[in-house]
Amino acid sequence: MMEHSTDIWAAFFKTGAMLLFVIASLLFLIYLLKRFSNLKLIKSRQDNIKVLEVHHFSPKEKVVLIEVMGETLLLGITSQNIQTLAIIDKKIDVNYPLTSQGA
Repeated sequence: MMEHSTDIWAAFFKTGAMLLFVIASLLFLIYLLKRFSNLKLIKSRQDNIKVLEVHHFSPKEKVVLIEVMGETLLLGITSQNIQTLAIIDKKIDVNYPLTSQGA
Protein backbone atom coordinates (compact mmCIF):
# COMPACT_ATOMS: atom_id res chain seq x y z
CA MET A 1 0.00 0.00 0.00
CA MET A 2 2.82 2.42 0.81
CA GLU A 3 4.58 1.70 -2.46
CA HIS A 4 1.41 2.41 -4.43
CA SER A 5 0.98 5.87 -2.84
CA THR A 6 4.57 6.93 -3.68
CA ASP A 7 4.03 5.86 -7.30
CA ILE A 8 0.96 8.11 -7.50
CA TRP A 9 2.86 11.09 -6.11
CA ALA A 10 5.81 10.49 -8.44
CA ALA A 11 3.47 10.34 -11.43
CA PHE A 12 1.68 13.47 -10.20
CA PHE A 13 4.92 15.47 -9.93
CA LYS A 14 6.20 14.16 -13.26
CA THR A 15 2.94 15.17 -14.96
CA GLY A 16 2.97 18.59 -13.28
CA ALA A 17 6.57 19.21 -14.31
CA MET A 18 5.79 18.30 -17.93
CA LEU A 19 2.73 20.58 -17.89
CA LEU A 20 4.80 23.50 -16.59
CA PHE A 21 7.45 22.81 -19.24
CA VAL A 22 4.84 22.84 -22.04
CA ILE A 23 3.23 26.06 -20.76
CA ALA A 24 6.61 27.77 -20.41
CA SER A 25 7.57 26.67 -23.92
CA LEU A 26 4.33 28.05 -25.37
CA LEU A 27 4.76 31.37 -23.57
CA PHE A 28 8.32 31.65 -24.84
CA LEU A 29 7.19 30.86 -28.40
CA ILE A 30 4.45 33.52 -28.21
CA TYR A 31 6.99 36.03 -26.91
CA LEU A 32 9.33 35.29 -29.82
CA LEU A 33 6.53 35.57 -32.38
CA LYS A 34 5.40 38.93 -31.03
CA ARG A 35 8.91 40.24 -30.76
CA PHE A 36 10.07 39.40 -34.28
CA SER A 37 6.86 39.63 -36.31
CA ASN A 38 5.94 43.22 -35.35
CA LEU A 39 9.29 44.83 -36.11
CA LYS A 40 8.68 45.18 -39.85
CA LEU A 41 5.07 46.35 -39.40
CA ILE A 42 5.94 49.10 -36.94
CA LYS A 43 8.78 50.47 -39.07
CA SER A 44 6.73 50.55 -42.27
CA ARG A 45 3.82 52.34 -40.55
CA GLN A 46 6.07 54.99 -39.08
CA ASP A 47 7.69 55.71 -42.43
CA ASN A 48 4.50 56.04 -44.49
CA ILE A 49 1.84 57.68 -42.31
CA LYS A 50 2.43 60.36 -39.67
CA VAL A 51 -0.21 62.22 -37.67
CA LEU A 52 1.03 65.80 -37.39
CA GLU A 53 -1.86 67.53 -35.56
CA VAL A 54 -5.32 66.68 -34.22
CA HIS A 55 -7.97 69.24 -33.26
CA HIS A 56 -11.19 67.99 -31.63
CA PHE A 57 -14.42 69.94 -32.16
CA SER A 58 -16.57 67.47 -30.23
CA PRO A 59 -16.16 63.87 -29.05
CA LYS A 60 -17.05 62.58 -32.53
CA GLU A 61 -15.76 65.40 -34.77
CA LYS A 62 -12.17 66.35 -35.40
CA VAL A 63 -9.74 67.70 -37.97
CA VAL A 64 -6.52 65.75 -38.49
CA LEU A 65 -3.40 66.92 -40.28
CA ILE A 66 -1.48 63.90 -41.60
CA GLU A 67 1.51 63.24 -43.82
CA VAL A 68 1.21 60.25 -46.12
CA MET A 69 4.31 59.31 -48.09
CA GLY A 70 5.50 62.92 -48.23
CA GLU A 71 2.09 64.49 -49.01
CA THR A 72 0.31 66.55 -46.33
CA LEU A 73 -3.47 66.16 -46.04
CA LEU A 74 -6.09 67.86 -43.88
CA LEU A 75 -8.88 65.42 -43.06
CA GLY A 76 -12.28 66.08 -41.50
CA ILE A 77 -13.39 63.08 -39.44
CA THR A 78 -16.85 62.46 -38.00
CA SER A 79 -18.50 59.31 -36.71
CA GLN A 80 -20.11 58.83 -40.14
CA ASN A 81 -17.51 60.11 -42.61
CA ILE A 82 -13.87 60.88 -43.38
CA GLN A 83 -13.34 63.65 -45.93
CA THR A 84 -10.26 65.28 -47.40
CA LEU A 85 -10.56 69.00 -46.68
CA ALA A 86 -7.28 70.14 -48.24
CA ILE A 87 -4.05 68.92 -49.78
CA ILE A 88 -1.27 71.17 -48.52
CA ASP A 89 1.71 71.74 -50.81
CA LYS A 90 4.03 73.66 -48.51
CA LYS A 91 6.10 71.98 -45.82
CA ILE A 92 4.57 72.42 -42.37
CA ASP A 93 6.59 72.66 -39.17
CA VAL A 94 4.29 71.39 -36.41
CA ASN A 95 6.35 73.16 -33.72
CA TYR A 96 4.86 76.53 -34.78
CA PRO A 97 1.17 77.51 -35.00
CA LEU A 98 -0.42 77.29 -38.44
CA THR A 99 -2.01 80.77 -38.20
CA SER A 100 -0.08 83.98 -37.66
CA GLN A 101 -0.80 85.89 -34.45
CA GLY A 102 -1.15 89.69 -34.33
CA ALA A 103 -1.04 90.33 -38.07
